Amino acid sequence: MKTMKTHHSLIRSMIVLTALLSSFSSWAFNLTASVSRTQISKDEIIQLKIVADKKLDSDDIRFDALTNDFYLGRPSFSSSMNFVNSQRSDSSIWTISLAPQKLGTLVIPAFTVDGVSTKAITLKVSKDEKAPTTADMVEVQAHLDKSELFPQQSTLLHSRILVKVDPRMLQNPNLVPPVADGLDIQAVSEPKQYQSVVNGIEVLTIDQTFRVQAKQQGDFAIKAPTLSGGVLYGGQLSGSSRILTLSGEAPQLALNVLPIPDQYQGHWLPADRIEIQQTWELNGKTTTTEPIEMSSGDSLTRTLTINALGITEQQFPNLVINNPSSMRVYDEKPTYQTHRDGSVSMTLKQVLIAKRAGEFQLPDVSLQWWDTQQKQQATSSVNGVNLIVAQGESFVSAESSASNHTTEIAPSPTNAGMWPILTGLFALAWLFSTAMWIKTKKAPTSATQLHNTQADSPFHQRLIEAIERSDVVAAKTAFHLWNKEVVLAEPLQQQIASELRNMETALLGKQPKPWDKQNLLVVLKNHRIRQSNGSSDPLAKL
Repeated sequence: MKTMKTHHSLIRSMIVLTALLSSFSSWAFNLTASVSRTQISKDEIIQLKIVADKKLDSDDIRFDALTNDFYLGRPSFSSSMNFVNSQRSDSSIWTISLAPQKLGTLVIPAFTVDGVSTKAITLKVSKDEKAPTTADMVEVQAHLDKSELFPQQSTLLHSRILVKVDPRMLQNPNLVPPVADGLDIQAVSEPKQYQSVVNGIEVLTIDQTFRVQAKQQGDFAIKAPTLSGGVLYGGQLSGSSRILTLSGEAPQLALNVLPIPDQYQGHWLPADRIEIQQTWELNGKTTTTEPIEMSSGDSLTRTLTINALGITEQQFPNLVINNPSSMRVYDEKPTYQTHRDGSVSMTLKQVLIAKRAGEFQLPDVSLQWWDTQQKQQATSSVNGVNLIVAQGESFVSAESSASNHTTEIAPSPTNAGMWPILTGLFALAWLFSTAMWIKTKKAPTSATQLHNTQADSPFHQRLIEAIERSDVVAAKTAFHLWNKEVVLAEPLQQQIASELRNMETALLGKQPKPWDKQNLLVVLKNHRIRQSNGSSDPLAKL
């Protein structure tokens, strides 16, 4: 009997020991969670503290499960080790600020580390009747320049956000752009922030402008720009700090888009205003005479500027100008500029060179559009001009230049050998040298006269001026005239021609790119200096 009692006692001991071993991990250390209050108001800040009497890592606890119901501050973590009466104790502490986003009952869930869990905490969240509203802290103002548009017409939306609290109290602030279905809204300026005084209160003012373009007819509502995030307010030392959630509410702006009129004919271009202006420049100088008198080879620049209010840069039409075939035309890439009143201007330049003498008429330029102010079809136009072109004495067209520089080689008899040709070449060279020597003796000042002609040539100066104002056509024309008037060394001709080709490619190519004019100007100006010193006289050595 005694043996059986001993046996049962041993079994009970083993069971208890097994239970203790299996639960070792649960009582190996303590993990607790606590908050400063469980009865709180919406947006009120409380502290959540989690303590473990064991040395742990900061990553052992994550707070992601709280993001749906609470605003979270940045968690802090500390660990320590203490010795008291030769007894060692460890601790790990997490602390984080919370602010409930919702009313009612919210639960802080349990956190688990190495199988040890905290207890869930239930919070009762009520509304604080004395808490300020979003309107008390942030005010949104907005207006449209026009509340009525036609399809593809645009207007400006001007917004102003007044922040009536210390900007340092803003928590994760973000500018929310205007929103509207069926409309294209783009910012035309960066947000401008500055301090101002409104009703005796110093506020942070945020101004921004947007362009609103209608796509189709209908009635639309635009939600004005606003500010999202939160605002920290209250006394942090008294424990009554709160984070006010900005509601994101903003004024609604009504916009009515009218249908395209049935009576309109042609390309649809709605605008409040379209004006066309033009200027004429003859060889780089503005002219207002009518008719314009010029010589073949002169460059005439026509500059057209279209200023429009109510359309975007992408809506400007491609102007087709039917110039007479007697003119060589170089089109420059259009440039655009947006003005402070919201209008956009396009500037287009055409450089024209008459290929032959005669009397010609350059065409008018007109643009048809829909006047949204008067609600009727309108046309803006500028007149062309009559040209009287005289034959330029020194102008050589590209076609004639190519033919004049063609060298014809007469066939030689196949049975005469090379000796007759070599003998003739030596004889010609000797006769040429003798003739040049005699000419130099009889006219010792001829070299100086030629040098002065090169240095003082008006075409040389015209070439420099054209390069300085980046006038490709005028530069090429002046170079042709100068090259025909004087004798330029072949290396110099090739260098100038190469730089002019680079200039034309950079400024008039399909993809314009920057061009450094200084290289060519240095070549031309140094050439003039060398000529004035007489060092480059082609007859100096004879």
